[in-house]
Amino acid sequence: MKRISKKISMKLKYLLAILSMFLSTLVAKDKASVTVLPIASSILNEDTRLFLTDQFRQYLRATDSFAVMTRDLMKEILNEQEFQMSESCDQTSCMVQVGKLVGAQAIISLVVIENKKRCYSASCKMISVESGEIIAQATETRTGEKIATIERMLRNIAGAIA
Repeated sequence: MKRISKKISMKLKYLLAILSMFLSTLVAKDKASVTVLPIASSILNEDTRLFLTDQFRQYLRATDSFAVMTRDLMKEILNEQEFQMSESCDQTSCMVQVGKLVGAQAIISLVVIENKKRCYSASCKMISVESGEIIAQATETRTGEKIATIERMLRNIAGAIA
């Protein structure tokens, strides 16, 4: 009797896992699949740029408008395709190529600069992988402590392009 119960329990768990994957796929189909390139900035070191890029991905997910590819998955796919992306993949043709390789509908690039002491600007472009056209863009300028100010701008920009 215990063996039958165990088999039913395992089958039920398996069925629930499949159902869960199916439902998450349905939900993701209503959302645009996007990938985000690392922030381009001469005022931030690499670790900070990667951290803030991951923060931006979280802000995009929080809008519930996008299925956002993780940095690790994007890196893995590009490595499998033997694609060497330069640090400044800011030309539309490069961005579209990356988007196609990773299977995204759109690719997002971000630039952060310091205009003057403690005054920062962040600019975002979302480019359609299919057409190469800019389908959304946003820019924000704020004054304040560098990291906190940039995080706030990125949160606002994520909401603006959603």
